[in-house]
Amino acid sequence: MGGLRMSVFSYVVARFVPDMVKNEPVNVGIMVQDSQTGLVKSRFVKNFRTLAYRHPETDIWALEEIVGAFDRADGPESDGYLRRVHDHNKHNLRFTEPRAAESNRIADAVQTLYSRYVGIDRVRQRRAVTGTRLVSLIKKEIALAGFNAEHVKVRPRVRGKIGHFTFDYGFQNGKTGDLMHSVSFAGRASAAYRDAKALAVSFEDVVAANDGLECVAVMRPPESDRDRREFYAPAKGHLKDKKCLVVDERGIRTSLLRIRKKTESAK
Repeated sequence: MGGLRMSVFSYVVARFVPDMVKNEPVNVGIMVQDSQTGLVKSRFVKNFRTLAYRHPETDIWALEEIVGAFDRADGPESDGYLRRVHDHNKHNLRFTEPRAAESNRIADAVQTLYSRYVGIDRVRQRRAVTGTRLVSLIKKEIALAGFNAEHVKVRPRVRGKIGHFTFDYGFQNGKTGDLMHSVSFAGRASAAYRDAKALAVSFEDVVAANDGLECVAVMRPPESDRDRREFYAPAKGHLKDKKCLVVDERGIRTSLLRIRKKTESAK
């Protein structure tokens, strides 16, 4: 007794190229078409924070809008649709040449091809959200912002009224200074909350002891909605109460450019 007859489907792989010079693409989705019915099914990466952490210099959120338009394209399309998709080249999003794949159903083809070429969300997300990664992003943005090397202090220990606290980065030119520190909720949200609360007290302490000093906290929120409500939101509240600017990864560059302008204008 013979098995089920396999159908042949056409597919393309969507590839994001964050740096056109390096030309190192990242697979972000699959589009599959049934040549008999014209039906198109697609599956794309859903959590674009992963790409934002890995490529902070790129406008990932604009890319998300473009990918979303393709992801909503499920349905019947005319012949040559995947070829026209391949010819599309917008915002560093490219598609491979159409290829053929055998499968019982189009849904099975989408699942198999996505797992083969794209299935990276969970692993890359975990790699991207650690505290070490946040510090690395700050370091990269400092270089891109064009600071004078003598204005940047790595892990400065700042004296306050009740002791010392070590921050990720300090920026100073004469009497003008600013501080930046990161807190990631990638691990235990309750522990990150305690870190943020201690950071808020330290910010208040050093600001009181150092006239004109400003502080920026770079915070990576947790994935869980419950942890966001119970730990992340209160942590932001503690920091803002101490007049600390709280930003996520997308706010690092703007904060650093403001700090650089301040250090360069100091006498």
